[in-house]
Amino acid sequence: MQRKVQEYLKSMLQDFPVYKVTHKDKTTIKKMGLGFFILNKVLSNRFRKTSPGCEVHQQVEQRINSAIESEEPINFTIPTGGYKKWHLESAPEADWAEFFHLRFMFEYFSPILAVYKPGIILDYFSNAWLIKVISHYPQEDLDAYTDSFRKLICEFEKFFPDNFKVRFNVVSDQKDERTLLERILENRPLVEKDWRSLSKAERHKRLEVSGRNIRWDILEEAGKLSPGKKERFMYEGKIIHDSLLKGGWNKDLDYLFNDGKIGIIHRSTKEDFLHLSTYYGSFVQFWVARGILTVDKNKLVPRVLSYNQYLEQKPLLKKIPVNLLGPRNFKKVELLQL
Repeated sequence: MQRKVQEYLKSMLQDFPVYKVTHKDKTTIKKMGLGFFILNKVLSNRFRKTSPGCEVHQQVEQRINSAIESEEPINFTIPTGGYKKWHLESAPEADWAEFFHLRFMFEYFSPILAVYKPGIILDYFSNAWLIKVISHYPQEDLDAYTDSFRKLICEFEKFFPDNFKVRFNVVSDQKDERTLLERILENRPLVEKDWRSLSKAERHKRLEVSGRNIRWDILEEAGKLSPGKKERFMYEGKIIHDSLLKGGWNKDLDYLFNDGKIGIIHRSTKEDFLHLSTYYGSFVQFWVARGILTVDKNKLVPRVLSYNQYLEQKPLLKKIPVNLLGPRNFKKVELLQL
């Protein structure tokens, strides 16, 4: 099994998915146009989490056609937390969840790369500076994640076609963190007004979600916090997070939608994005997830698990040595026999 796992993962890394253009594809492009073909691939059910609304559909179509007319790469973007969930043993660096996710995106784009010579640019945008403010992650952990993700991209990049580029961008490299926070906090009065309109039960639910990712291990190094102080940290984190979502702070930045970019997200909380899976059958954000391999009828199948899903399966997982990539998180892969 170790040899089989090794060869499988090596193939995922080194054998970039090449789409074979069929006679039917050529006929479609000839009759309906290149933009029509690309749009259908972008909206493919195989990769999509939910169907886009009419407005998103029209926006994506317009931006694809605009790129084609200009003979420029089609630019897709994905916002990320820019960190690895601290509860995971792989933290603070990227693991197999990021590996499988990247491979998934390559397979998603391969039909477009095969027919559109200018190709594709995929930009990840990290708001790691925000997680430092709302969840109190140390800067060295955030830097470690950025570095590990970029190194992983570089490993895949060796096998990219010439018309494909992937970049991992850190938003705070464009504007200092203090300025970003000041801009976001301009939305605070609106967010707090919305907060006051929520029921007590809904507030409690949202505070719980906010608290799940806070680095209590760091905040309580000097001693346990009172329930009131913990609630204050959760409240501040939630209000600042939602202030960012209100927008307006990034108008002069290279970010998710400017210059004809097409936004992709893995959670259906934003209506102006395409909602894609993280990997086939997985919907959790990869930076708070763990990647494993399953064996089903002697076939290896990757899975990207949430933290809770991972804990449920952990007693059944077997660690398999892998000799493929340098970072510690890729020296072994966990295997689940179904």
